[in-house]
Order: sequence, then C-alpha cells, then structure tokens
Amino acid sequence: LWGISYFTVDINDFRRNLIFNLGLYAEGIWLARNLSDSDISQGCSQTDTRNPCAASEPSKT
Repeated sequence: LWGISYFTVDINDFRRNLIFNLGLYAEGIWLARNLSDSDISQGCSQTDTRNPCAASEPSKT
C-alpha cells in the first residue's frame, strides 16, 4: 500500500512540476519577445528610420 501511495504522490509531483516549468518557460518566452520590442529599448537616432524620435529632432545641417 505504501508503494502505491508513494507512486501516486510522485506522479502528482511530476505533473505539478511539469506544469510549473512549462508556465515559467512560456513566461520567459513572452518576456523575451516583449522586452526586445523596439518601442521599449530604443533611443532617439537620426539614422534609424523606424524611430519616431528621428522625425522630431532638428536637423543638424
């Protein structure tokens, strides 16, 4: 009886850990994709045409 209950607890731990680890993996992927967006990590640059700051800066000519 003890062996069966231990095996059941072990399976529940495995499932819990698997779900938890998959959740952490998905959150890591989501964070990596969102934190690498150009609107978060961009600086104002004259050469970057995708940069909205480039249009608002005065020209240096």
